[in-house]
Amino acid sequence: MSNNTRLIFLVFSFFLIVNLASNGGHFDEWDGVETFLVTESMVLKHSAKLHPDVPSIDKLLFNIRYTIWANKELQTGKTYNYTTMQLEPVYTLRSLFLSAVAVPFYYAAILFSVSPIPLVAILVNSLITSLTSLLIFCFSLEIYDSKKIAFILSLIFGLCSFVWPYNTSLWPQPLQALCIIASAFFIYMSLHHHFSFICQYSRPKNKGIYFAGLGGLFLGLSVFAHPTSAIVIPGFIAYSIF
Repeated sequence: MSNNTRLIFLVFSFFLIVNLASNGGHFDEWDGVETFLVTESMVLKHSAKLHPDVPSIDKLLFNIRYTIWANKELQTGKTYNYTTMQLEPVYTLRSLFLSAVAVPFYYAAILFSVSPIPLVAILVNSLITSLTSLLIFCFSLEIYDSKKIAFILSLIFGLCSFVWPYNTSLWPQPLQALCIIASAFFIYMSLHHHFSFICQYSRPKNKGIYFAGLGGLFLGLSVFAHPTSAIVIPGFIAYSIF
C-alpha cells in the first residue's frame, strides 16, 4: 500500500470511528423517520412511494395518517377528511435520493438478520459525513500541498462545525454537501490535474474531461439530494468557463 493510499485510509477511518462512536443510532422525530420508511417501501414494496403498511411504522410510532393526509393535500391541492380518508401509498416531499442510498444498508440488515432501524440510523449519514471529511482533506491537500493544513481543515469541517450533529439521523443535507463538494473537487481537478497526486489512481488518458464529467455528475446528483443545490449551478458553470 502506497503512502498516499495509507494516509487516505487512515483519515477516513478516523472520521468514521468518531462519527460512529458519537452517533445516537436513532432517527429524528419526523424527517428521518419518513426517509427511512420510504427506503423500507423501496426494499419491501419495490416502490418509491411511502406505503402505509410497512412494518417499521408501528415500531417507530410514526403518524402515517398525518403524513399521507399532508402529502395528498400538498400534491393535489384538494381538501381531505383527516379521520376518514383512505390510507394509500403516496410520494413524499423528502429526498428520494437519500432513501435510495440507504437501500443497500437495509438489504445488509436483512442479510445479517438484524434490525434495519438501528443499522441504517447508525451507518448511513455517519458514512456520508466521513466521506465528506475525507473529500475536504483531499481537496485541501491538492490546493495547499500540506498534510497538516489538509487534516486541520477536514477536522474543522468534520468535528468543529454544525455538520457533525447531522450524522445522527437521515437528513438530506450531508448527502447534498457530499455531492456539492465532490463536484467542486472534480471541477478543480479537471483544470489542475497535471499537478495532482490523486491522478495516480485515475486511469483515463484524458483526465481533464474525465474529472469534468465527474464534476457535472455530482453537481446533478446534488440537486437530486436537495433541490436547493440548483442555486450553485450558475457559479460552478462560470468557474469552469472563466
